[in-house]
Amino acid sequence: MSSYKSKPCNKGCGISIHFDESQRSKSGKAIPLEDDGQPHNCPNALPYTGQGPSATARVSNPIERIVEHENHRDQRIREAQEQRKAEHDQFIREMQDLRVDIRKLIGTIEVLITALDKKEWTVNSG
Repeated sequence: MSSYKSKPCNKGCGISIHFDESQRSKSGKAIPLEDDGQPHNCPNALPYTGQGPSATARVSNPIERIVEHENHRDQRIREAQEQRKAEHDQFIREMQDLRVDIRKLIGTIEVLITALDKKEWTVNSG
């Protein structure tokens, strides 16, 4: 199955990983896999910035890595909260519009009931 023996992750998370020649990234690098065959998403890895190797090389102190990881996580949380707030606000607007439509419908029903009570309702037999 794998082209290499299983070994512990080199980032210190303790998860056993292996590589399979058939599992490669778009750039051709081997993707680390866990025992279940799923790609390994190491909790100790720095977030990908798209800035190449120099982005990870600049943070070698473990405490700095943790702080950077937490800052990145906090940013993702803030972005998710903003997205949820926008979705919530849109939902509230839609519910308010629905309430207006329901009130109009209730008004129409009340007019029909009043007309029926007064026997003002006639049936057209085409």
